[in-house]
Amino acid sequence: MKRSQAFPSRYLAQADVVRPVLAMIATVTLEQVRDDGGMVAKTVMTFANDEIKPMILNGINWSICEAAFGAESDDWCGKVIEIYADPNVMYGRERVGGVRVRIPVAALRAVAPNGPTPKPIEPTQEQQHARGLAGMKQAQDPANLGAWLQWRERFPSTPAQEEETEEHYHAARERIAQGPARRRRFASKNDPGSPRRLDLGRKILVRLGAHAAF
Repeated sequence: MKRSQAFPSRYLAQADVVRPVLAMIATVTLEQVRDDGGMVAKTVMTFANDEIKPMILNGINWSICEAAFGAESDDWCGKVIEIYADPNVMYGRERVGGVRVRIPVAALRAVAPNGPTPKPIEPTQEQQHARGLAGMKQAQDPANLGAWLQWRERFPSTPAQEEETEEHYHAARERIAQGPARRRRFASKNDPGSPRRLDLGRKILVRLGAHAAF
C-alpha cells in the first residue's frame, strides 16, 4: 500500500498522475480547503473528465493557463490542458515534486485558429540557468548540490554561463563543508561563558564604575 492509498485525498496529487493526461477544464472556483492552520480559501479547478480529481491551482499553474486562455478564469471552461507530475518542484529547500500543467499544441491552435500554431511555453535558457544557480545556492548537503549540478548540465549553456555555474558550484560546496564549523563558532561566540563574552562584561562593568565614580 502506498501513502496515497493509505491517506486518500479529495484533491489531485503527484501520486495520482502516473503519466501525463489531457483534461478539459470545467470550473475554476474558490473552495474552503482544510490546511495545517484550519480551513482556508483556495482556488480549485475541476474537470469534465470524471476520473480526474479536482486540482488545487497554485500560482505557477494559474499563470500558464492565464497566458494561454486569458486573464478571466471563467473563459477557461472547455479549454484543454495537459497535467503531468514534475519531480523537480521545490517546497522551501526540499525537492518534493508536484503537479504541473502545460498547454497541448492542439489546444493552442484552437485558441488562435487563424494564425500560425503557437509553440508550447518553455522556459528560456536564461531562466533555466537562473533556476540552476538558485538551486545550488540553496543546497544544504553535497547530494542535493550534485543533483542540482546534474540538472543544470541537462540544458545548453553559453561559456559565460558555464563559468558562472562552476563558480556557484564551488562556492556552494565550500559553504556546505564549512557549515558545521560556522555553527560551532557562532555558538561559541554567543556562549555566556566564552572568554569574549566575559571580557565584554568586564569592560561594561569598568565603564559603569567609572561613570558612578564621576
